[in-house]
Amino acid sequence: MPGLSRSSGLSRSIVVPLLLLATACANGTGPQSSPAAANPDYVPISEQSQAGHTIDITMPPPGTGEAGDIERSLTFSLAVAAHADDGPARAGNRTLSSSGARPEEAYVIEGLQRPQEAVEIALAFIAKLYPAHRDLHAALLNGPGKIYVGQFDFSDGGTPHRLYFDLTSWAATVKAGA
Repeated sequence: MPGLSRSSGLSRSIVVPLLLLATACANGTGPQSSPAAANPDYVPISEQSQAGHTIDITMPPPGTGEAGDIERSLTFSLAVAAHADDGPARAGNRTLSSSGARPEEAYVIEGLQRPQEAVEIALAFIAKLYPAHRDLHAALLNGPGKIYVGQFDFSDGGTPHRLYFDLTSWAATVKAGA
């Protein structure tokens, strides 16, 4: 798979189990997805929970969602697994616009020149804004008009948080094969 290397933070020993789990979930034999979005117009096409070293990936059954959602789901889950613990450095001098409180108000990462890095930069912003965050649960949501939003649930000091990031340009790069 392009873009995966030991230096990306995702070791080869985890890639095979993740691919097998993702395949099982895509075939409907893995854990079943529960609705994640606060807005019913936004449908979860991929969910991932990460607590410690345990990663659980859930994807939609084949034939549901938009064409290419299985590929976007797997790419999203692998990006979250690879970069969930990277820290805030990738956020750099970029800023966020919008509130990030609802899917329709998802954070937009300003100054993003490489859309294919949007998931890892969203995770960097979570680390920057909430340095003690734990128990990450990530979901890729498909909204009206082919909008894609990342929903990130986590706790920080025992307080639960939910943030949304606009990943529409990221989804377009996945579709284009970038």
